[in-house]
Amino acid sequence: MSANVAGIDIGNGHLKMALYKKGEARLVSARLPRNLVNDGVIIDHQAMSRFIKKVKQEHHINASACALVLPDSFSFFRHVSLPAMTEDQLELNLPYEFRDYISGDAKSYFYDYAVKETIYNDAGVPEKIELFAAAVPKSTISEYAGILRRAGLKLKVVLPREMAYVSLLKDYINRNPLCFNQEFCIINIGNLITCIDIYKGSTHVASKVLEFGCHDIDTAVAKVKNIDPFIANSYVQSNYEDVLSLPESMAVYNRISVEIMKVINFYNFSNPDSNLQDIYFCGSGAECSQLTDTIDKQTDKKTYSIDTLAPPSVAGSDSLAACTLALAMAMGL
Repeated sequence: MSANVAGIDIGNGHLKMALYKKGEARLVSARLPRNLVNDGVIIDHQAMSRFIKKVKQEHHINASACALVLPDSFSFFRHVSLPAMTEDQLELNLPYEFRDYISGDAKSYFYDYAVKETIYNDAGVPEKIELFAAAVPKSTISEYAGILRRAGLKLKVVLPREMAYVSLLKDYINRNPLCFNQEFCIINIGNLITCIDIYKGSTHVASKVLEFGCHDIDTAVAKVKNIDPFIANSYVQSNYEDVLSLPESMAVYNRISVEIMKVINFYNFSNPDSNLQDIYFCGSGAECSQLTDTIDKQTDKKTYSIDTLAPPSVAGSDSLAACTLALAMAMGL
């Protein structure tokens, strides 16, 4: 496949890359070397560059540029309501909307926004604007650009997770126009965290990050088997000695499920007009049927794999669950 721009998602456990062109995709999920990323922080930039370059070569990823999902630990995303103003005024005011979230000099951050809605008064004059706004340290962008440049990739686009899914949802709605007003709950079960994002159509509505993920399963298995969690992950991936059915593993599934349902129940309580019916699983944890089955049993919502939302030619791909964000980034270009 020939595509100039690759979607990239660098997680805590895996590097995910995606190429997308004319409905066809190539997806790659490669396990990161031990201790290369710790709590979202890339420990060795040179080693990460070499690893990305190696994965590109092994999987024949010929892209010269990339679109990157911003790490949750370094980016801030907000829904913002402001009086109607010019672009210059907005550029001046936007940093103040993040004053309770960022540390240090506000000028050391990049800010960007997308207009959700412009509200007009009875005379047809703009009165208020609803925005999606994001902030990220300039140093973070510089570091990632350097890592990717050494790997042979020019950083072209960066987006927070919340906005990355929009391209995937727009594509699905284009193929299913009657779903333009449907509510979607996407649950991305990652290595260290589980991210819950709710959309109405392709418009982001709410999100929550839980400090639970696949690493908790690895840790539980490691304690039972008396092995290192990094080694335990290989047991989990292959379900060696049926470790996914251990009582300790089941306890982790239940804990994650309970926390997810708390979030969804709170959303329903806070939004009494909501008609949220559908949950879609992605992330590496979505590949663990024992975990997704446990969540399914604890909710009255319908649950699906992310294949349901993906382009038909991509649905069923082995790495789709893990590579969903990378694919969404590639689809948006």
